[in-house]
Amino acid sequence: MSNSRTLAEHLRQQLKIYQEICRTEEAKNAALRRRDVAVLEQITRVERELVKAAAEMEEKRREISAAGRERLTAESAELREKLTAAAATLKALNESNERLIRQELRYIDYSLRTIAAGGEKSRLYSAVGTGVAGTAAGVKLYDQQA
Repeated sequence: MSNSRTLAEHLRQQLKIYQEICRTEEAKNAALRRRDVAVLEQITRVERELVKAAAEMEEKRREISAAGRERLTAESAELREKLTAAAATLKALNESNERLIRQELRYIDYSLRTIAAGGEKSRLYSAVGTGVAGTAAGVKLYDQQA
């Protein structure tokens, strides 16, 4: 098989892996939004394997490219463009997932700080739970009789 055909076939395989990684990242985004940790764990395992395969494919592509410095065929050029587009999509998905993860971490940090501050004087209610701490004595925000 000629080097240009080998490269085209390799790029086709590499594109399939990148498309699968994109689908995995989309599933990860949905799992992050649902806060589904079990699914996230499964996706992360699959993702690791796909990323490893993509790295191996990239190394092989470099070897093929270095072995024959002939012009790219139209098919190889088209596949390379699709691969570049898939990489751009993957980057956008990763950035979106990173934002979601950071948002969740901020929420967890806030929650932990709120829980840790529980030993201090409550910011919301008085010691007897009859009103908001720091408000005037006669002002109540809810009816105790209800």
